[in-house]
Amino acid sequence: MTSADVRSATADDSTHFYLTQVASQLDERLPEIVREMRDLLATSIDPLGADPQLVEMLQASIEGNVSTICHILANDISLENLQPTTAAVEYAARLAQHDVPVSALTRAYYLAPILCLLLTLIHI
Repeated sequence: MTSADVRSATADDSTHFYLTQVASQLDERLPEIVREMRDLLATSIDPLGADPQLVEMLQASIEGNVSTICHILANDISLENLQPTTAAVEYAARLAQHDVPVSALTRAYYLAPILCLLLTLIHI
């Protein structure tokens, strides 16, 4: 093993350590972060906050996605192995059944990662 290999392995271990710490802290605050994301998305994108049942499903979708992020960070899961959460798939189907424009879901998927990052930085 060369010195470059050792440095690379040490950097990988260090990065994994910090990602695990972030995942743990994010997981501890998961309910709070999910609620804040739900409230922000439901009030920012009109069609998403119109029906209480859809808002509940929005929360389940967000929770599944953020929980998956925690598992990815903590367990070094490859992005190629990811599958959509059941809650997210069902939420998208229900929005379509309620004739919610696809642009509302698309906007939510653009805003959600930004909100997640900001809330994570605030809470961790």
